[in-house]
Order: sequence, then C-alpha cells, then structure tokens
Amino acid sequence: MNLKALYQRFRAWQLEPYQFKSESEKKHQCFNCGKEFEGNYCPICGQYFNEGPVNWKPEEEVHKPLWGLLEPGSVLSFVIQVLLRPGYMISDYLKGRKQVTGSPIGALCYVAAGVLVILSLLGKDGSDRIPSQDGELGGMGICLEWMMSHMDWAILIQTVLLILPVWLLFRFAPKHPRHTIKEGFYIQAFMASVVLVCIALRALISNWLILLVLISYYVVFRQLFGYGIWGTLWRTVLSFGIVSYVFAVIMMTAWVRSGKYSAIISPQADIALAAGLIVAGVGVVLLGYWIGKKTERRE
Repeated sequence: MNLKALYQRFRAWQLEPYQFKSESEKKHQCFNCGKEFEGNYCPICGQYFNEGPVNWKPEEEVHKPLWGLLEPGSVLSFVIQVLLRPGYMISDYLKGRKQVTGSPIGALCYVAAGVLVILSLLGKDGSDRIPSQDGELGGMGICLEWMMSHMDWAILIQTVLLILPVWLLFRFAPKHPRHTIKEGFYIQAFMASVVLVCIALRALISNWLILLVLISYYVVFRQLFGYGIWGTLWRTVLSFGIVSYVFAVIMMTAWVRSGKYSAIISPQADIALAAGLIVAGVGVVLLGYWIGKKTERRE
C-alpha cells in the first residue's frame, strides 16, 4: 500500500472512526431485561444481542476488540482520538454522536487520574521551579513566580478562560456557527484532556513538548470550526492573547495592591491605566468579532 492510499485511509478514519453496522436482523430476546428486539443492542438496557449465559465459546467476546478497550466511548479510544482526531471528536460530540466520544467530563477525570499516576511514578508534579523573586515586585512577582513554577496549572486555568474568547471569535465559523456558551464549556472540557495528554508527553519525553499545547489548539480549532490556515491561526493567537491580557491585568492589580506601584504612580494614574486596559481589551475582542462576522461568507 502506497503512502497516498494510507493517508486517504487515515483521513477517512479521522472523519468517520466507527462504522455502526447491524450484525443481525433477526429478532432476539434480551437475556438481561427480556425485551424482544432487532439489531445489535437491546433498546431498553443496551446489552449486546449475543450476550447470554456464561459458556466456553470464545466468539462471545469477538465483537469487543481487545476486550472492549478500543470500543467507542472507552478511555483508550478517547485518548487515541485526542491524539489523532481531537477536533473531529469534539465535533462528533456537539452533533450528538456521544457513543463515539464518550462523556468529556468523565473522560477528563480518567485522563487526569492517569496523568497524576504518570507524574507520581516519574517523581514530578508538573511544575518548573524557578528561583524566588524575594518579593522584589510584590504581588506581581508572586503571581509571575506562581505561573512560571506551576505552568501546567496556569495552562488549565487558561483553558477555562478561553471559553468566552473562543465563543466570540469563532462564532461565525463554517462549521458549528453560533455555538453556545454551554457548547463552549464542553469544547474546553475536551481541550483540558488534550492539555493533560500534552503534559504527560512532556513529562515522559521532553519539557519542550509543552509547545504541543499551542499546536494542539490550532489543530483542534481547524478541525472543529473549518476555517482555513490563516483564519484559524489569527483567531487562535488572538484568543490566547486575550487570555494572556487577563493574566496581565491580574498581575497588574496584584502589583498595585502591593503598594510598590502606587509609590511611584498617583491613584488617578492607576484608575486611568485600569480603564485603558479594560477599553483596549474590549476593543480587541469586538474587533475580532467584527472581522469574524464580515468574513463569514468568504472563509
């Protein structure tokens, strides 16, 4: 098989990872609840049609590849999809194909537990310690030091803060246009799992793999929303820029409250600076929203 054909098969799997075909058109009586039904699974309790009394026949488990580990909705299937088709997987969930993807919250719990086990076995806690700033920058220095020494936690917090910018900047996407805040929450719940997988790879291989977080966001947004290369890139960069701006405002606030900043700048200047930051942030968001609306038909 040549590389082109192999790639085409991979692309076909990305778009449609599971083919749900009826293995039997005959009527069956469910051994679990007694319901008579046609097809693969009981419509009442969901038991497979070939599941019956315990016996020595090996074909009882043939329909479960690797004893169910790769079945739709399993944890291993979820991790494989996170690595190879994350955006399409999220799209499947938003379209209602929840048997393919499983629950994002449940999967996040399993992935988080697995990452914690990996980090514990490696003797790591997912952070990068840096020398103390000795309070030179007051509250701002404390915030900056915490973010640098707990980069992974900072990334997960950033995942939550991305809900609103993504909702605004990708609101007019070719795929999933005008998605809701609730859908945005589930998108970021999936992305939290993606981030945790990147954190695990970083701990296993190299710290440089933390860059996979940024790359994965671009890949996910491209697959999920259907924009082109530049349409996806500038929206992704702007979304992260907005979140970074929020972090900067938080650090600035902490610096002001520490008293060191106010010692050199008047309270009136503090208020003017805060107002300027707020206006600039709102302006950038609205500009991105306007560009997205104006380019809706062209991308």
